[in-house]
Amino acid sequence: MISLPHLFSSLTSNLRVVFVNDSFLKFSKMVRDDIIGKQIDALHLDIFSSPDIIRLLRHTHHEGIEHHHVTCQVHDTYHVYSITRAKISFSHQYIATAIIAEDITEKHKHEEKIQFLASIVSSSDDGIIGVDLNGSVISWNGGAEKIFKISASDVIGHHISSIFPPDKKTRFSEVLDRVMTGKVAGLKDTAQIPIHDRLVDISYTISPIKSDSDEIIGLSLIIRDISDFAATQRALFSSKKKLHILSSITRHDILNQLQALDAFTDLLEAFVQDPQGHEYLEYIRTCSTTIRQHIQFTREYQEIGDNIPIWQNIERLVRATVVDWLPASVHLTIQTEGYEILSDPMLMLALYNLVENSLRHGKRVTEMSIVLIPHHTGGGRLIFEDNGIGVPASKKSIIFEKGYGENTGLGLFLVREILAITGLSIEETGEENKGARFEITIPAHALRRTTHQSEMQRQI
Repeated sequence: MISLPHLFSSLTSNLRVVFVNDSFLKFSKMVRDDIIGKQIDALHLDIFSSPDIIRLLRHTHHEGIEHHHVTCQVHDTYHVYSITRAKISFSHQYIATAIIAEDITEKHKHEEKIQFLASIVSSSDDGIIGVDLNGSVISWNGGAEKIFKISASDVIGHHISSIFPPDKKTRFSEVLDRVMTGKVAGLKDTAQIPIHDRLVDISYTISPIKSDSDEIIGLSLIIRDISDFAATQRALFSSKKKLHILSSITRHDILNQLQALDAFTDLLEAFVQDPQGHEYLEYIRTCSTTIRQHIQFTREYQEIGDNIPIWQNIERLVRATVVDWLPASVHLTIQTEGYEILSDPMLMLALYNLVENSLRHGKRVTEMSIVLIPHHTGGGRLIFEDNGIGVPASKKSIIFEKGYGENTGLGLFLVREILAITGLSIEETGEENKGARFEITIPAHALRRTTHQSEMQRQI
């Protein structure tokens, strides 16, 4: 089907063609003499072969100009046509009917798409606001009316700053200006604003609206009422704070009792002459030390997830972890290519436990390395290796379990828990007698490259 605008023809009352324009000839691929005088439905031309259009031409006898939209199938594809029909009269005598046909299929699809997108915006519970380059509101959906309690008629045409409280106008105006001028690609944040004497927690996303030539022509603001979520978060924070206080007091009291127990054990030693009695006292000291270690673990484990995950430079983090206590006999190689990892602020403790575990159980460790292997689709693997005695195959699946190990049995368990907060996982893949190898899998959302790249390889 050749889609040409404005196919023009004139028909008699019995639908014989008396005139066609050049577009009609180009569309039909026929010469004018083969068309004039023929009935339009006898020419078998796609659109004019449609029963719907033929019926329209036969049975419409109103005076004046008529406009119709007709959908018909052409070559297994449905097309939408705009048909304009007008009677041609002279001295009140009917002469012919003028027909103008235009294929508006693509235009119709475009309009349907726009209507669909408009329906999404209008039916959204989120406030969706359009702002022009002058900062004036040009669109305001039902979600915005619901959140701000302001109707569209009261805000459209006014400056966007009018919806914000006086003490926040300067801040929001600066934010909008940064996006409007292209200084930032977009912004996401949360805020608490008063609406009708009530504080409302909102999240907002500000994005530039660009033309086909990639020029910024306005802004879109998507605002969500997160008051219920924020209230739940505050309640959880308050409850957790109270539990922390209770736990801290309990730990403090237990440690005081352990200190007293150690002191009395030392005093008893002077009165005990029996070798077996000394053995019992030593057992008491061992139990006291173990309890103290478990108390320390509860403090560290309690702090996991307390803070929002942050981006941390891997190389700087490793150096900060080992700089003061790594033995001079151990060489550490770092190859992280200037990457950052999104993780709990306690990631340093996880790295410390890996290094400490290597020194404690590797027996003969003189070499350690931490190497990042990025994946081309995003994310990657952070590999920690040493040249110690390694981990037996039979123990690989249980070394991360709580309570397993020759010391407290908590170090690698803690490592796994800290990493899991941002979706990182860890496994041991080394060979016994060749060294331990811990592979940390980092998902795409938790790994990014820094602006200033660190050295490719640094050694301590």
